[in-house]
Amino acid sequence: MLGGSSSQHATRAVLLSVAFSIISATNTCIENDNDLDCRRGKRMNQASLLDDEEKEYPCTLYLAESSIPNAGIGTYTAIPMEMRQTEPSLGGPIIAHIDAGAEEREHGDYFWDEGLFPYPLFDTDFPSLFLEFGATNSHPTLFNLASTLEDFNRDSAGLHRFKDPGTGAFTTYNGLNWEATRHIEAGSELFVDIGEGYFEHREEKIGHVPTKQDYEIADQILLDALQMKHKEDWKEEGYDDAKFNLPNNIKTPEWLKENGWCIDDKVEQGISSIPQAGRGLFANRSIKKGSTVAPSPVIIFQRDLMDIYDSYIDEDTGNIVYDDNDVVGKQMILNYCYSHPESTVLIVPNNAVVNYINHNGNDPNAKVRWIDAFNMKPEDWLSKSPEELFETGSGPMMEFYALRDIKPSEEITVDYGPEWEAAWTNHVNSWETDENTKDYISAADYMEQGLFKIRTETEQEKHPYPENLLTACHFSPDDFRNDDDDDDDDDDDDDNDDDDDDDDDNDDVEWEEGMEFDLFDLEEGTNYYQCLFECNILSSQVHDGDRYFNVALFEYHTPQFSLYNEGEECYIPGHVFVVGMQSEAIKVIDLPYTSDEHIEGAFRHEIGVPDGFFPSNWLDIPKQAK
Repeated sequence: MLGGSSSQHATRAVLLSVAFSIISATNTCIENDNDLDCRRGKRMNQASLLDDEEKEYPCTLYLAESSIPNAGIGTYTAIPMEMRQTEPSLGGPIIAHIDAGAEEREHGDYFWDEGLFPYPLFDTDFPSLFLEFGATNSHPTLFNLASTLEDFNRDSAGLHRFKDPGTGAFTTYNGLNWEATRHIEAGSELFVDIGEGYFEHREEKIGHVPTKQDYEIADQILLDALQMKHKEDWKEEGYDDAKFNLPNNIKTPEWLKENGWCIDDKVEQGISSIPQAGRGLFANRSIKKGSTVAPSPVIIFQRDLMDIYDSYIDEDTGNIVYDDNDVVGKQMILNYCYSHPESTVLIVPNNAVVNYINHNGNDPNAKVRWIDAFNMKPEDWLSKSPEELFETGSGPMMEFYALRDIKPSEEITVDYGPEWEAAWTNHVNSWETDENTKDYISAADYMEQGLFKIRTETEQEKHPYPENLLTACHFSPDDFRNDDDDDDDDDDDDDNDDDDDDDDDNDDVEWEEGMEFDLFDLEEGTNYYQCLFECNILSSQVHDGDRYFNVALFEYHTPQFSLYNEGEECYIPGHVFVVGMQSEAIKVIDLPYTSDEHIEGAFRHEIGVPDGFFPSNWLDIPKQAK
């Protein structure tokens, strides 16, 4: 009998029904397996559709209505992508939401836990706002993009906390590296996998979303039925119930041009030409006055979500307690929000590139306006109250458009408004150098500049690492559990009851604190990157001409590991010892609360919107209270 809630049973019943109902639609595919029109949609030849300007500046990514019903906007690729091919255009800011009572406060659907990615991104374990792939949706089985195991893109844009007042005003995390997990047809909607837990936690709000297991059950029933109907000439590969449920997830070039908005053909990010601004957005072609620079969906937040509260540790429970009456700072996300000083409504553009647009109060070349797109009429949203907006969490489309002709390589700027400019001027004038920060270096810079040399504890006594850095080791405890599982499988082949009893004993083996794992014993090698632990480098040894390390791993000593290593596959009992660790698995990371994102007194202020951009019903803060 299948487990799960009544809604899960209902969903699976629908899937099974769909599986049978589509059998007749697959007959042609079975008889002609090479017919791509039947199996995956018509293969497209883009080049013949492009005019001269489009051939020089081809669009590769579009925003358009998602093929998932009621999912809003999706992202589509206009060109085919091969497996392992990277998609740099999706890279955008990743911003931590810290010290806001993460357990108690509602963060909405746009904050993601770090456990979804192959390494901890920040030096704290709070949810993060990922603005890098904008409107890209998630699907449990059709996902075709994944973050790679390579380090994320991180840089401080040449700023240093000892000399630059702009340090800490922008995130240094500029996107993960995304790559195709399979061959992707031109015109396909792009999907990522954000985990089934994301949907399970929101079941009351959005209903039950079919899981990978649901689709696998439907697929198996479909295959069994097809085998019975086509006993002689049929193939097991190529039948995917998820694809049948999303028959329109591959669009034609004509459809994308008519119904989509290109997001990557005019601009690209780089180091800003404006002092202290960090990174900026630049035109990579001529942009005519009045034309679109870049479109963007928006995320809507309530202003008080940007407050950072004082906290303390409860001596009785050991839990963090937040004082709602003591606001001690503002979230970095505020610097990426657009708002009016008399409104509690904050909007964040949900498009990777536009969040790099900087301020120019004298001669801005761009401005924002609402646009009618994807059946989302601005007037339908502008008439809503702030409370209604906060409930939905998203809003209409906006676009940045050119105020004048923009030349190639020119930086795109908007006017952030007089309130922002006054706040920035005040920050710069009151900023003071801190002599204690003169030698600061982040873990990312330390690794990138080649300064990291693996040293044992004894070697570190003479040549210590910077005090803000911590050694960390990638290690996969599951590799050793799998060894036990393989042994169990061998026992099963013997097919006798005594061996079955032995299997139970193997499954119940208890790992003890202080136990030792020898990586030299693994015949198949190890998947280092599955988990990451704080570690001490005890000693080293040479094996076949290469240097290996003997290390001590610790379960949870700092917060960034607790969420990242969540799950049985990363469980270790307290501390353990590992023999034979390769140098590639050892790195340094930032100690908690030491990165630029946590600098006390860093600049914080929302971006101002043009007059009339916010309707009067959004201006819910009385002038005397402002």
